[in-house]
Amino acid sequence: MKTRRPHSAALSEQHGVALVVALILLLLVTMIGLAGMRGTTLQERMTSNLYDRELAFQAAESALRAAEAAIVADETAFQTDCSATACPTTPSIDGITWISPSLALGDLAVAPRYHIQYLGEGSEDSSDVDTCGGAAEYGTSGCTKTVARYYRITARSAAGDGRAAVWLQSTMSLSSTE
Repeated sequence: MKTRRPHSAALSEQHGVALVVALILLLLVTMIGLAGMRGTTLQERMTSNLYDRELAFQAAESALRAAEAAIVADETAFQTDCSATACPTTPSIDGITWISPSLALGDLAVAPRYHIQYLGEGSEDSSDVDTCGGAAEYGTSGCTKTVARYYRITARSAAGDGRAAVWLQSTMSLSSTE
């Protein structure tokens, strides 16, 4: 005689349900893993772009410092005179002389370069600084006047196959006493 198990009907109805639940859980874990990989890849790209931008920024900053040193060494050698006519605020890439300083820097797509524009003369502050109180001629009786010559320096650089390009500008003044 056959003996029946009391719960055999309930067990026969559950065959394959565990497989479906396992497949659904496997699909969820796979989707979470793919999302994590995509986020990691995005963060790696952002870090790489930030590195390239910082490298280009440092190279352009070094070019600015080299231009300032060149002006101090010989301020008449690099003048594009903008005192009589207005020069563009940002020089074009073509049509002007870009100077490449000899700098030992990392992996740059475009070597750092600079351009110097002479902006004209003026006083160091809002009023002329003199020791005579505005009287008499300068250069006589110990009277002096401080005059500043202004220069605009534009530097550019790019890193990472041109992905990150940086343009920097500064204004420099050199003072002299008349």
